[in-house]
Formats: sequence, C-alpha cells, structure tokens
Amino acid sequence: DSGIAVVMSNGDAGCRKMFMGKHFAGEEFYDAMGNCPDPVTVDAAGWGEFQTEADAVSVWTRKNAFEDLIVNE
Repeated sequence: DSGIAVVMSNGDAGCRKMFMGKHFAGEEFYDAMGNCPDPVTVDAAGWGEFQTEADAVSVWTRKNAFEDLIVNE
C-alpha cells in the first residue's frame, strides 16, 4: 500500500479529511508538489486532513517516499 492522497482545487484553498487506514496511524505525509510546507500526521483512527492551495494540486506521500522523490518543474 503506497499511501498517496491527492487534493485538487479549481477555486479557493481548502482541505479534505481522508481515511488512509489505521496501518498509517502516526505516519507523516508531505506535499510532493511543494504547495503545502507543513506535514500531515495521520491520527490513531487512520484519518488525515490534507490540504491544497487555491487553484493547485497537492500530492501527499509518506515521509520516506517524499525524501526519495525528485520533482522536475
């Protein structure tokens, strides 16, 4: 299970609460697109609140995947 969350906005900035699964409890996710600098930590029940900026896309990956990721602009 790769653990990826995608949030898109064609308007205002916002967030979505998403169920990632209890096996991700305590894991940090980072926005691979660089739009949101603060990590999201999945709670004990398996939920995380993932956000994106206005008119943007955020692709949230687990910390270990984020550290290995190279994004070409």
